[in-house]
Amino acid sequence: MRQSLLAAAALSLSACSHFFIAPDSYKQVKKVALVQYAINPYLLVGTVNAAEVKTKAATADFASFGKILGAKGLTVMPLEEMTAKAGYVSAGDATLAGYFTAPGLRYLTGRAGVETATLTPAAAQKLCADLGVDAVALAYGSWDLDFYALGFKAHAMPTITVNLFDKTGARVWGDQASGTSGDGVASPGGIIADSVDNTTAIFSQGFTAAITQMTARL
Repeated sequence: MRQSLLAAAALSLSACSHFFIAPDSYKQVKKVALVQYAINPYLLVGTVNAAEVKTKAATADFASFGKILGAKGLTVMPLEEMTAKAGYVSAGDATLAGYFTAPGLRYLTGRAGVETATLTPAAAQKLCADLGVDAVALAYGSWDLDFYALGFKAHAMPTITVNLFDKTGARVWGDQASGTSGDGVASPGGIIADSVDNTTAIFSQGFTAAITQMTARL
């Protein structure tokens, strides 16, 4: 029993080790813009390598981010509204080799901050002013799989990193979580051999599970 309790405590500590919040500053945030969301599937093979899977999943994830944070009382600027702002379009690059995002989203950090989802204070201040928001969020998704059925099927298990920076450029919330999809896809030999739609769906489910875990800690 003691070993089980210690194991549970260790798991709980590990789950929260990336959690950060500045409570007083976070409470001042009402309107947010998700200004960067990059995905990297690393060594996964099969249908997951279709660019369409990543761009469709990123678009769905953007909507899920807004819905989940909306349930916590935050308003997330719609993708179409943000990507129509000249100050946003001119702030970064449309592509970054090895990474994928939703159509219209920009890469603002270059390689230096893409996987840590970090932004300089000056850049955060300018984006908040240009977009008329209280804070800007950056997210990064590292995709992985959780195999079952002797490896012939797999759940998506992306690890998502999120950071939120307010008008002063200060980091006011940050977290990381791995989310597992409810559904699975065919993966004989470790290769995803399923449709684009099904593959997209499981990674979006994993993203939703990860963000839900994070917001439960707020």
